[in-house]
Amino acid sequence: MLVGIDLGGNAYGSPYRGAFVAVDSSTGQQVWRFETDPLLDLSGKVLGGQNRGCGGVWPSPAVDADKRIVVFGTADCDEQPVPPYHSSVLALDVHSGKLRWVFRPVPSDPHKCDFDVGAAPNVIKLGAFSYIGVGDKNGTYYLLFAADGHLVWSTRVVFGGGDGGFFGGAAFDGRRLFSATAFGDGNPQTQTGLCDPGFHDPRNPHLVDTYIQDPSIHALDVLTGAVLWEASNNQSFGATTLANAVVFSGFTGLSQNNLPAVKAYNARTNAFGSQLLAVFPTQVNGVPGWQTRRLFRSAGRCSSPPATSSMAAAAEYMHCSFRSNRALPRRQRLFPIVGRI
Repeated sequence: MLVGIDLGGNAYGSPYRGAFVAVDSSTGQQVWRFETDPLLDLSGKVLGGQNRGCGGVWPSPAVDADKRIVVFGTADCDEQPVPPYHSSVLALDVHSGKLRWVFRPVPSDPHKCDFDVGAAPNVIKLGAFSYIGVGDKNGTYYLLFAADGHLVWSTRVVFGGGDGGFFGGAAFDGRRLFSATAFGDGNPQTQTGLCDPGFHDPRNPHLVDTYIQDPSIHALDVLTGAVLWEASNNQSFGATTLANAVVFSGFTGLSQNNLPAVKAYNARTNAFGSQLLAVFPTQVNGVPGWQTRRLFRSAGRCSSPPATSSMAAAAEYMHCSFRSNRALPRRQRLFPIVGRI
């Protein structure tokens, strides 16, 4: 088993340190440990770790079995991307725990904007080539060569910050990447705490340090990083998922009049415009929704997703997919049926 270690940090009275470990699944014994906040001697040899509340590994890792690496992102150290490993993407040899490569997306952060690498990486196979895709709390998605961590492209979609940028992992359909971004920066209730309120990028008017940042779900071309489409009012800390050419994202909600929901989007289009298929509320009059509904995933033998955004149209599309999947022999079903929610 491969496990990242996170911690509360000095601010929470737990000045230990983060790390990444491999554990024997049969015995529970540690196989190897990699220090993400290492204590080094003058020659660069690791003597141990620094107990200063840094080096947390709080996103889930990903394994590229072909390259025999495990890849994960790290938190900052007192809101700074301190070298060698803070606010970075690391790839370790899955058997030995030795460092294969490290990618440091932000070399410095004078405004202390808390730019952790907080999303779970994607292992992306395109023909004979392997890539690692990962989102950062600075609102940027990066595509890297899996072999050495060199940058292929990067696309910044929002400013990010304390509660902004990419948190959950992206979904990938072979050509496009889909991912939500989270709230934004500072405290929207008190309207305070923006780390860099004067930031402005003339190339993209969305890249402004604000409390609530939109667009908040994004579709990117995997070859170029170009933005294919975006939508607002979809802030999420969870992973974006994909089934049957429909993208699903769990909206956190922003107010009593804008409650949490699961939103479904058309994954097949590359054009800007509304891609929203349906909104499934997770609360109805204060009671959890979907109590009597079924959610199905299937192999996808149906026509294109509906052009309307009605729940009935989206439900019919998903039920059609379920029926097509159910007709297949069990061993040929690409996706299992998910039971009552």
